Amino acid sequence: ASPDAQGWPTSKYFRDNLNQSRKNRVRAYPAVGDGGEIYMHNKFDGPGRVSVFYKVRDEWAFHVHEDDGHISLHAFGEVFLQDYGYYNGRTSGDDAYFGCQSIDHNLVTVAGDHFTYGVRGQDHTKHYDEPPPEGRYYGKVLAFLSGGFADYAHGRHKNVWVTDTGERILIFVKGPAPYLIVRDKLQRRDARAYEWNLHTPVRPTGAATMESPLVITRPGNKTLSVVLIEPDGFSAPLIAAHSHHTPPHNWRTVITKNAAAGQPISFLAFMQPRKPDVPAPASVTKTSSDKHVGMEIDFGSYTDRLLFGNETTGISDGTVTAQAEAAVVRLAAGVVQGFVMGEGVRLECSGLTLADTDGVVASIAADATSVQISAGGLTNCAVYAPAAAKVLLNGRPAAWRRRGRYVVIGSDPVDRKGRFGRRQRKAGS
Repeated sequence: ASPDAQGWPTSKYFRDNLNQSRKNRVRAYPAVGDGGEIYMHNKFDGPGRVSVFYKVRDEWAFHVHEDDGHISLHAFGEVFLQDYGYYNGRTSGDDAYFGCQSIDHNLVTVAGDHFTYGVRGQDHTKHYDEPPPEGRYYGKVLAFLSGGFADYAHGRHKNVWVTDTGERILIFVKGPAPYLIVRDKLQRRDARAYEWNLHTPVRPTGAATMESPLVITRPGNKTLSVVLIEPDGFSAPLIAAHSHHTPPHNWRTVITKNAAAGQPISFLAFMQPRKPDVPAPASVTKTSSDKHVGMEIDFGSYTDRLLFGNETTGISDGTVTAQAEAAVVRLAAGVVQGFVMGEGVRLECSGLTLADTDGVVASIAADATSVQISAGGLTNCAVYAPAAAKVLLNGRPAAWRRRGRYVVIGSDPVDRKGRFGRRQRKAGS
């Protein structure tokens, strides 16, 4: 039977085997082990498969590539965003170790101050905060959720990205028109230009704007469309061959944003792979305000509302309100069809509670058939899922009960609006 028929999870986080094995030469350092790879798929079978790879690199033993935070995207049997990084065989000269550096990967770099190679086997010639003797990169998975409606991942990459704050959030939304949302949060103590890098097997066209998306075209009229919603005032894409082959087999696209000393910068991108039978959105609209960074994606028969912020201040676009790092809510004729909440405690849509964790930070996805929850120490949780029959907590079947339209975990009283009695009493309601 196929993996889909057997119900295999379509997305998973794998810790790096290098930091689990006795073969690891830095195994004497007990903290090593936070790095790994995250694989996201909408499905395994058939020509409609879309796959996303996300690298979170901690150690560099045996594979000294500056690829912490890199993403690749394959769809419909074609490569769109690729890992160019393979070694060109030269250890000296201006192009020494070309293919292995941070600029050779799909991640954020700082102009003039990216990670580069020195002499093979020794330390790097450029770095921001000095790497410790064991040679770690300190990439770290902050959160991961494998969901039916969407997958969610959050990683920290500030050492290789050469920043004081360097984080990447991925939300891979599935369904009839899968797409990937990438949000990068950046800050550095001095004034710099941030470079947002993409590597593709063919030369892209377009400006990465809503009016003129950056488009990578492959055989069979298969495309990847990239729109940058944030930041304001980014540069026109600089596209050039980046390859040691003739003809070029890799093209580097760089989009730059200048920032003042200590200024927070957010890159927010919408990426949709398409083929002739996959619908394109009628519109992609920026909705950012002083309360959130976000967008609305209108597919005609349904609309997705996306918000990013943090769980301390709360985020709202006037329809969706959350105490969370991120949220996506799908609406069809005003009715919630599915949602994902990333690293949050509460999510609402037009006053309807979609998720309430009673104060414990969790990532939650829900659709018509299932609920997935990723959290540590979760005692109580209510999730709006009127027809769901399957509930997973940290990848395993969970004990749950139904309360009206809600899936409920825990024994604390919850009303039919998905609110816990303890929170209501504290609020005086």
